[in-house]
Amino acid sequence: GDYYVQVGSSGTELAFEWYPDRPSFDGAVAVAVVSDQQTPLSFALEIGGTLSGTVTDQDGQPLEGIRVIANHKSGDIFGQDPSYGEDGFDHTAADGTYTITALGAQGYLIHFGEGSAYIEEYYNDKLGLATADPVAVALGVATTGIDVSLQLGGAIEGIVTDAVSGEPVPDLFVSAYVPGESGTPGFRDGSVTLVDGSYRLEGLKTGSFVLQGQDLGNNVYAGFFHGGDTEQSARRLSVIVGETVSLDLTATLRFTDANTSVFREDVKWLAVEGITTGCGSSLFCVDKSVTRGQMAAFLTRALELPATTTDFFTDDDASIFESDIKRVAAAGITLGCNPP
Repeated sequence: GDYYVQVGSSGTELAFEWYPDRPSFDGAVAVAVVSDQQTPLSFALEIGGTLSGTVTDQDGQPLEGIRVIANHKSGDIFGQDPSYGEDGFDHTAADGTYTITALGAQGYLIHFGEGSAYIEEYYNDKLGLATADPVAVALGVATTGIDVSLQLGGAIEGIVTDAVSGEPVPDLFVSAYVPGESGTPGFRDGSVTLVDGSYRLEGLKTGSFVLQGQDLGNNVYAGFFHGGDTEQSARRLSVIVGETVSLDLTATLRFTDANTSVFREDVKWLAVEGITTGCGSSLFCVDKSVTRGQMAAFLTRALELPATTTDFFTDDDASIFESDIKRVAAAGITLGCNPP
């Protein structure tokens, strides 16, 4: 087959390169590899360039711990649209300075403030990759003075609780975004709730935001929008740079028929433990009986029973629970419905 080859040495000053002697995907040449044959390639790595500067806040005070990323634009060698790759990064020191080393000879789009309380931006004072000013870097040359001043963004914080029990809901992904602008830094942020149900979204620009909650882990809680059923009907939350808005949220189980059941907490536990997936996308079927096949599935998941190829019964060949039935039989839990 054909392969694109990249060579480099992490943790050194040597710049990575693609065959033949290219700093990025652009211009890289595929190497044909034949089975049972060696394909000799040679590389001569050179000392990379460096890129440095200082990051301050809007009052000129140095910012520590700000992530600075050097991105390059990759070409269309895989038959896909060009994309942006990360070639190096650094975090600012106590005096706000940073230095990114081992960079290849090309233009870089510099990204500041990712994941911080400050509004992200690209050099030079641009909000997106498409409009960012590239910074040229040469091998073995120090490029200095790539400075930036970041503005403290707005924030949204609160606690997510269970709508019925009032208990905190951990591991729920809460995001805030401005529809139509979510790809622009400052107009979107996301956070996973902590054990106490708390969340905090930072680095937001002044705007009118939609808040969304999603259970991306256990899929126990239903996704929701703040103040509405859809993005269009959701209540907008006004955010101003430099200010924090407090907003507590509530979540309900994705099994809508279990939210008012006396067995609600039991159903929730089964879902959290991965023992049940319900009887549909949003139902548990609280009042329905359980078949022997369904019980086999519950037991298999609860006890983490190992797979087996032994076929114990003849009437389960067309059942979606055949694998589970085999497992509980192999574990000696069932002898069938007419045991000797």
